[in-house]
Amino acid sequence: MKHSDFGEIKFKKPGVSFYFKCTRCASCCKNMKLKLNSLDIKLLCDKLKISTKQFHSKYTTIIVGKNDLPEYLLKTKPQCVFYNEGCTVHESRPISCRLYPFGSYNVFDKIYYFKVNHCQGFEKKKKITINRFIKENKLDNYLSFVNRWELVNNIKLSDINDQSKLIESYKQLLYFFDSNFTKRFIKEHKIQNYPFEDKILYFINYLLELN
Repeated sequence: MKHSDFGEIKFKKPGVSFYFKCTRCASCCKNMKLKLNSLDIKLLCDKLKISTKQFHSKYTTIIVGKNDLPEYLLKTKPQCVFYNEGCTVHESRPISCRLYPFGSYNVFDKIYYFKVNHCQGFEKKKKITINRFIKENKLDNYLSFVNRWELVNNIKLSDINDQSKLIESYKQLLYFFDSNFTKRFIKEHKIQNYPFEDKILYFINYLLELN
């Protein structure tokens, strides 16, 4: 199997060992294309102490995704906007950065991992397992969220009559989740006490029901 960004996909089980040690070369911070999910944005906004509106205005670009709905990418110039002789938001970095040099692929709620095309770290002779890599990078909770976030790919703009309503709801609930629109939605649906990740899952299921 091939992937446009990662080349030949070689699935790895979490217990399989391999050689890897990050060299801090920062190649992964340059010439990158990083798509953000809701949790990525939440962590970065909390770190920067800014609203989602401010965050998007300063740090993201918007594209049309494969399901014809908007996607938000972290700006590059060509390196990541948060790179300055190192990552300035390291503890709050997006899931893709935490998981690098691996990609993940979900099949029936099971996560598989594959290597990127090239990373100097694989040339180092430090043996590690994916389980250990996940633990060292504090990935457990993130991977659980991403596995649920994948449901967003089932939202199809072409399947709904009122497309403008779906697009606006999609943007506000998933990417501007501190907006007045979203605050009203949370109050109307009585989910104020839901943890953030559960609110996002609720939003996604709501959007799926509009299809």
